[in-house]
Amino acid sequence: MQTIRVETTQNVYIHYPLASLGERIVAYLLDQVILLIYAIAMVALLIKLDILCVGIPIGTLSVPYFLDSKVCELIMNGQTPGKIAMKI
Repeated sequence: MQTIRVETTQNVYIHYPLASLGERIVAYLLDQVILLIYAIAMVALLIKLDILCVGIPIGTLSVPYFLDSKVCELIMNGQTPGKIAMKI
């Protein structure tokens, strides 16, 4: 397993294991599955509520795709649910 070595200001070296490309791909796919489940649930809800306005469904479905990784990484210490599941 490859590691990266970081030197702190107190001249202490910290070794971190690097995540492989496969682990990162699986984490990304897990995040996309979560967004897909959200999109399916929202479409089902919008159909059930019979909301025909175009702006609400487009905003409801597109905003999480743009903000998901940024908000998760901001709130969850730099991790998304997929990264947490893969222990990255």
